[in-house]
Amino acid sequence: AIFLFFLIGVKHADGAQGEGAGRRAGGMQAVKLLKSTAKVGAATITSRVLGFIRDMVLARYFGASGATDAFFLAFKIPNFMRRLFAEGSFSLAFVPVLSEVRAGGDRRALKDLVDHVAGTLAGFLLLLTAIGVLAAPAVTAIFAPGWAIEGREEFWLSAGMLRITFPYILLISLTALAGGILNTFDRFLVPALTPVLLNLSLIAAAVLLSGRMEVPVEALAWGVLAACALGLLFVLATSNGLTDYQGRPLGTDFSNVYAAGTYVLDGK
Repeated sequence: AIFLFFLIGVKHADGAQGEGAGRRAGGMQAVKLLKSTAKVGAATITSRVLGFIRDMVLARYFGASGATDAFFLAFKIPNFMRRLFAEGSFSLAFVPVLSEVRAGGDRRALKDLVDHVAGTLAGFLLLLTAIGVLAAPAVTAIFAPGWAIEGREEFWLSAGMLRITFPYILLISLTALAGGILNTFDRFLVPALTPVLLNLSLIAAAVLLSGRMEVPVEALAWGVLAACALGLLFVLATSNGLTDYQGRPLGTDFSNVYAAGTYVLDGK
């Protein structure tokens, strides 16, 4: 991928021969692409290595058991929904629209778009999360009907952990939204590092927390929730200082996230 981006940059620079400023711009663009690709590649490799270590740690502390299967199911359900809201059609549609509005130079329109999309998404997912937490046994039965019919212990264990992990869909979707905004503003490293937090959190939960809990595997559920909360705070903290093409601060405060939450909680 790095080589491909290098060729694109070189081709762009060669097309500007005869114009010194054009060649310099092409060279700078190529270097920028290489740096961005290197950062994302390094973050991805780090995440993959930590994922391998995470699997070894989980195998060491929990092994292949019904309790481990119960956790994987409790994590699979919100992770499946994440593909719909965080990495599915929403992200594919939002980022191009955001780029287009930013290119138009209308700072107020850009800020309003980000705030209203964040508020609408947060409001919908807050309602979905509340339903998922309250109806955790029913949701678990949809994904594991055999466990429900047989009344297995793993079913109730998974349903209990689902109440802990279900907010993952809310937090990870907002993290993906903030990551998409950062990508639009050419900040690629932070969104690429968020999977690292999940792996580190699960490793820490298994090593440090599982031995202190009555049901050790529940530590992993809390690790998932902690990782998502930290990831969201991480990307929001790095969203400060975003500017439009004229260098003016964007000043996005995501105020409509609070407004949407209040709207849902009030039952309006």
